[in-house]
Formats: sequence, structure tokens, C-alpha cells
Amino acid sequence: MFEMSWLLESCLRGSHLRTGTIDKFVDIWYGKLNGRERQQLYEWMLRLLYDGEFKPMPSMGGADERFIARYNPDNQYEVEAVWSGTRQMIRAFKLGEKFYVNSTRFINPKSIVRINKLSEEDVLAEGRFID
Repeated sequence: MFEMSWLLESCLRGSHLRTGTIDKFVDIWYGKLNGRERQQLYEWMLRLLYDGEFKPMPSMGGADERFIARYNPDNQYEVEAVWSGTRQMIRAFKLGEKFYVNSTRFINPKSIVRINKLSEEDVLAEGRFID
């Protein structure tokens, strides 16, 4: 866990060339960590890079915003949407006005039936959810 945090911190402090690694934290590693581990990374990055309050860095090309949005335990949702005529429950995070499932894919707003904001307690208590 410590090694991952050092890698993430160095990428967030770096240039836009490190966006791919940061997006792996959103797309791959988020699902492999449990709720407490995710919270730890989120809190460490807020403290080490942003003095406790997130401020976007233009040099990152938006990767820092995606990371913070994905890992923020107060920004997790269960979205019910209709895909090809079938209702599905989808785990998502909000970025801007859209609900994202990973760093590049968001849920079509027209397909959303219901949005349920998850409690921080539920998010922190959850385990890994590897696809």
C-alpha cells in the first residue's frame, strides 16, 4: 500500500505525461482495494498534495480531478440505468454533471432511472469488487 501511494503521489506531482498511471488507479486499482485502503489513498493525497483541500492542477490534464472524484467516499453512487431494454445497477462516481464508471466512460443521462448516493459508512465498509 505504501509503495502504491508513493507512485501515485509522484504521478500527481508530475506532468500530464503521467495521466495513464493515474487513470489506472481509477480504472483498475480502485476495484482491487477495499474501502479503507481507498480512503487511505484519498486522505494521503489530499494531505500531501493539496493541504487537505483539493485544488485542480492544470498540468495534470484532469487526471487529478478524476482520481479525487473516484476515491472520495462522499462521491459514490449506485445508478439504476436502462441498457438495451434491461435495468442495471451500476456503481459510479460523479464528475461535473455526469456519472462515470471509469476514467473515460460515463452513463448516458437519458438512460438513468434512479440515483442512490451511497453513505460514506457503506463505501468504507465495502470490500474489493474486481470485475
